[in-house]
Amino acid sequence: MRYGYSDGFLHEYPIAANVTVRVGMALSVDGNGRAIELPTNAANQRFIGIAESHHNANPTAGAERVTVRKRGIIRAHLQSGFTAADVGATVYYDGYNTTRGLPQITKTATNRTVIGTVVELDLTNNTALIQLSNVV
Repeated sequence: MRYGYSDGFLHEYPIAANVTVRVGMALSVDGNGRAIELPTNAANQRFIGIAESHHNANPTAGAERVTVRKRGIIRAHLQSGFTAADVGATVYYDGYNTTRGLPQITKTATNRTVIGTVVELDLTNNTALIQLSNVV
């Protein structure tokens, strides 16, 4: 910890080389502990949270740091197939929706990583409020 204490809601991580981070992107860490986008084609990755700041790709690993939300409720974009009965369902990261600036979620577990639980659905706008979980 940089300051010797933390409430656990936000934390800063160094960013891997040549990685662009966008606000709302779900993040993981590479083998050197540097932030990267959470992979969508591999199950059970280390989910560290949701990016709170935007950073363009920098060729030097660790040259920039990203603020990451590790706890709380976030808004996410829904993939198809959600119904009102899905409140309380476990959801998985399915990429970053660049149009809406939101993480995209699915109910499909195959080759995905859990990021939270549905708290509230807005089926008209294809969004949901998600309680973050499974954060390392």
